[in-house]
Amino acid sequence: MTFKLLILTFIVVLFSGCSAHIPKQGLLVENPYFSINWNSHDWSLNRDKNPSKVRLSPGVAGDTYGISADINYNQQYRSSYVNIRSQAYFDDRHPGQAFLPGSEMFFDQDADYTQVLKDERGIPAMMTKNHGGLWVLNPSWNKVVYIYGLKCLETTLISTSFRDQKTYCGYYDIHKGKRILQTRYDYMFNKGDYNEAQWQEAIKQPVPPSAQPLDAHLQDALSHLLSTLKIPNMDVVRMQKEGLLHNPPPYVLKQLKAQQNTANSPSNSR
Repeated sequence: MTFKLLILTFIVVLFSGCSAHIPKQGLLVENPYFSINWNSHDWSLNRDKNPSKVRLSPGVAGDTYGISADINYNQQYRSSYVNIRSQAYFDDRHPGQAFLPGSEMFFDQDADYTQVLKDERGIPAMMTKNHGGLWVLNPSWNKVVYIYGLKCLETTLISTSFRDQKTYCGYYDIHKGKRILQTRYDYMFNKGDYNEAQWQEAIKQPVPPSAQPLDAHLQDALSHLLSTLKIPNMDVVRMQKEGLLHNPPPYVLKQLKAQQNTANSPSNSR
């Protein structure tokens, strides 16, 4: 009897774990800081035989919470995923110091995002913190975007096998104070699709030509997930008082080239 009970318990746990990784249509996925509605707006990541998967990553490091989706594309995952996370602004190891270098600009309504703090290679320092490797950056890839009414910095790095795009925003939480909202999508592509001359031309573009269909698929996934984003504990009163909220609700992801740098005329909705 005890043996049968153990087997039954194992089966229940197994299937409970599986159901958590492939959410059903319209499932609300949430953590203490934000939520998204998985597969909402009659749009589904599960477009073919291999379903895309969502996985929760609470407590990634300290007070960091995230929601990730492993995205299937053409029957392959290719290490492609999108991620939304909220993390503490301050560095636990260095009291009073921002964890991401240069992120204090997100709490200054007059900040010029084109002047973001950069490392010795000219790459935004917040992008390369704990992120080694040889990367290619074209400054024109840096953009100002708007997520949930927040003015954010989007930056992209390309290596010989990966493209990594991140967006950083700052907001005030009613209980926790300053926090950083970060989005990311990342995927592998094959440099072998190019000879050396073609490769040197390809990396001048924000998306290598061979990766454009996959990139568009991931942007679509991230945009749809962000369109359902809710941050229930955002200190809206303080954000408005300090001039850090932009665009009336409903908040959507919008793009603006950094050279324009005007908070009142976002365009090119993604």
